[in-house]
Amino acid sequence: MTGSPAAKLAADYDRALALSRRYEGSGDLRDLDAAIAAWRKLTHQPGFAESALSFQVGVKSNWSTYLVQRYFAAGSRRDLDTALAHWEEALAKVGPASPDGLMLLNNLGAGLRVRYSETGDPTDLERMIKIFEQAAAATPSDDPEWPGRLSNLAVGLMDRYERTGAPDDIREAVSIYERVVAATPPGHPERPGFLSNLARAHLIQYGATGSPESLTRSVDTYEQAVATAPTHHPERPDYLNGLGTALELRYERSGDAEDLRRTIEASEQALATVSPSSPSRMTFLNNLGNGFRLRYYRTGDLDDLDRAIQAYEDAAAGTPPEALGRPAYLQNIGIARQDRFARTGNHDDLEGSIPAYEEAVQRSPTDAPEQRGRLANLANGLLDRYDRSGRQADLDRAVTLAEQAADTGATDLPPPAKFLNTLGSARWHLYARDGELGDIQAAVAAYRQALAALPSDSPEEPVYLNNLAVALSHRFALSNTDDDRRDATTAFREACRSGMALRPEWALLAARTWGGWADARHGWREAAEAYGCGLTALDHLFRAQLNREHKEQWLLEAQVIPARAAYAIAKVDDPRSSVTALEQGRALLLADRLERDRIDLRRLTSLGHGDLAGRYRALTDQLSALEHGGLERSAIGTAG
Repeated sequence: MTGSPAAKLAADYDRALALSRRYEGSGDLRDLDAAIAAWRKLTHQPGFAESALSFQVGVKSNWSTYLVQRYFAAGSRRDLDTALAHWEEALAKVGPASPDGLMLLNNLGAGLRVRYSETGDPTDLERMIKIFEQAAAATPSDDPEWPGRLSNLAVGLMDRYERTGAPDDIREAVSIYERVVAATPPGHPERPGFLSNLARAHLIQYGATGSPESLTRSVDTYEQAVATAPTHHPERPDYLNGLGTALELRYERSGDAEDLRRTIEASEQALATVSPSSPSRMTFLNNLGNGFRLRYYRTGDLDDLDRAIQAYEDAAAGTPPEALGRPAYLQNIGIARQDRFARTGNHDDLEGSIPAYEEAVQRSPTDAPEQRGRLANLANGLLDRYDRSGRQADLDRAVTLAEQAADTGATDLPPPAKFLNTLGSARWHLYARDGELGDIQAAVAAYRQALAALPSDSPEEPVYLNNLAVALSHRFALSNTDDDRRDATTAFREACRSGMALRPEWALLAARTWGGWADARHGWREAAEAYGCGLTALDHLFRAQLNREHKEQWLLEAQVIPARAAYAIAKVDDPRSSVTALEQGRALLLADRLERDRIDLRRLTSLGHGDLAGRYRALTDQLSALEHGGLERSAIGTAG
């Protein structure tokens, strides 16, 4: 009968299905709201509670699916929690062994993972893994759903590895993904996603083992995922972001400028194609910030550092306080603001970096693999503040944090290079305060270990070499041994060489420190070599700046380094080269003055004072000619 409850339910079901399809075709949130309202209305219709169980399950499952889609589009936790509750209720009615039960298990596990990624609740994590294990075990290997369910289990294992650092989880995840990709033929619509998951597993395994092979496999597999995904594939921005992350890590290992260029390119493409309201956008912003910060290290262009800080702050601002990604964004804000403090001396940046580090540590589980790195970063921030303020509590706490970061516990694995470098800096500061020989010995040992643990051509190499050189030069003042003098000189020289290729700002710092040390010992040839490196680095850094204000910061160096270089060169009886060194600094200052002149003259002309601009040019041309001895007296109106 047309007006029967069953007929009304069937009509309402068809309407909900049509609205859902309309949303899938349009992507319009208003269509999504209408579809969700239609599925909800169905569950309140007379006769729904008495309808077939499979019908009830299908309606509630569809309702939940679109609630989750609205969560991704609009970010409302209420939609996600409601969807999970519906799946739980439906699963309790049909049982996990039924065909509907397997579908519900998969959906419930996926929903729990989404909520875990937002809240970090370990209860959701463990329940998700158990559900995915149950779904994968109950699905035959020839079932078309088997690869996807197995893949979900591997995702859960990787999430747990990232929380606990258990190596068995990441090994099993890689093995599972390799089976999944092998079982999925080319052209299959799920293949790009499975490739991306395998690439991510290789990347995490690289983080666990440091194996270059895992990193190469990650880059190659992400490239396959991007290449096989259609241009408008909804997950393609995630694949691009993953590729950018893998390339960033490979750049940090190799220093290959092409990897850095592609890192930024992939991150920009990911951001350009992701929905403005997508939760993934914050991750993409963070990764783009990483690319800008690394390019700043390579070129010294402060504009890139400013862009990095803005990207990190945007990512943190768009992330709920309890979200799992927030500690990483805060940590990066701290690093970048500390870098800007080191460059500009702005105290606000230093004071802003430490609360960011503190919150990153507080919001990270104590057993998370990343926690040691966050402790080391906080220690570095406190050391910088101690240098500025002399606050003893900052130094004492920094030493404790550095020791915690470098402590590998019961494992036989050596600490990563970064933690050893931080430990060396903490012990160096103790030596500078207390003068204890044991502290400088420990600092030198930690710096040497850090360099030994660092991949060759890492962008961190000039930093670590400079730190070692400084510590050795101070130990030489105590020991007066040829070994310490020779090793310090070698470390400074290598810091300059490596810095010119990877981080010119550190080449300049190493050259300035080395030159000062050589000056004090009257080692004039060595000082001339050091300052020569400084002049080259200064020229590179000055020309890399696009911003007028940023160039001015390097001009201060241009007034000091050339004079020191000229003095040292003169001491080794090379007056021609001494003059050349002075002229290099003068050339930078002159280039800056000419740039100002061009800007000022353009401004005069734009204000309608072209006659003044013309007179100014004529006078400066005459002055330039005078300086070169080529102007006749009558040219400036002098009486004959």
